[in-house]
Amino acid sequence: MARVTSRRRARRQPAGPVQPPWRRLRNPYKPIELLSADQIEAIHEASLRVLEELGIDIWSDAALEVLARAGADVDREGRHVRLDRGLVAESIAHAPAEFTLTPRNPARAITMGGDHVNFAASSAGRRTAPTSTAGAARASSPTPAISSA
Repeated sequence: MARVTSRRRARRQPAGPVQPPWRRLRNPYKPIELLSADQIEAIHEASLRVLEELGIDIWSDAALEVLARAGADVDREGRHVRLDRGLVAESIAHAPAEFTLTPRNPARAITMGGDHVNFAASSAGRRTAPTSTAGAARASSPTPAISSA
């Protein structure tokens, strides 16, 4: 009978770490409060000021339409939107505390919010005006990953 060498045995083993079966995770612990209520309020006020005074660039025609219908100040030609703090407050009041993302396989649906823990990476292409140097820089910068943990 032929001897099986350790090299041949190593090639028969699956490469990489063994992945545990997929499951839903919930955090049993109270969230750590890294910032005080005053600090959170200051960040919120600063973000409202940015949205109101500076605004944001939106490249999606559909998103521009939705924001215009909602009452935002939309510059369609410049693709720029300013959001009134009242509109933002109203939208936040209507936002659900939790929502479910359902993929093609409904058994793998994940719930965002609450005490649910999710690990995911996501990226999407960015659209930009090709004649703009700043636009080219935006297009070449990495798209941030969703960190929902």
